[in-house]
Amino acid sequence: MQCVLLRLTDNQIIDNGTRYCESIKQLQLDLPATKGWLIITTSDLPSDFSVDTYTIVNGELVRLSTEVIAEREAAALLAAEQAAATTEIARLKEYLTATDWAVVKCLEIGTPLAQAYPELATRRIEARARINELQRGGGYART
Repeated sequence: MQCVLLRLTDNQIIDNGTRYCESIKQLQLDLPATKGWLIITTSDLPSDFSVDTYTIVNGELVRLSTEVIAEREAAALLAAEQAAATTEIARLKEYLTATDWAVVKCLEIGTPLAQAYPELATRRIEARARINELQRGGGYART
């Protein structure tokens, strides 16, 4: 028989795994640390099961409402967008650090950066503007 182990935290499914076993009872004996896991047979698992669409209520597998699923998906999307913004900010700051030499050189010779390195000056201004936009939260789509 094939069994599915669902790891729980506060009755939310955070992980799942499949094991082959003679019975659920045998699997519970083989895995003494099954506390915090719900073990069910694959035949009892709903065909549309995913850890994102089901939760556990009183030891039973229950499908989440469409609204809760949509809220979780929106939160996951926002987190991914914020992570992408953080990565982009780090990349832009690395660029600014890597081109600081030109600012120092221009200060030493008394020439404006825009005059000595016009393309570099423009890219640095754009990088700073993009960093500011991302830090204000405008760098990712909002629904």
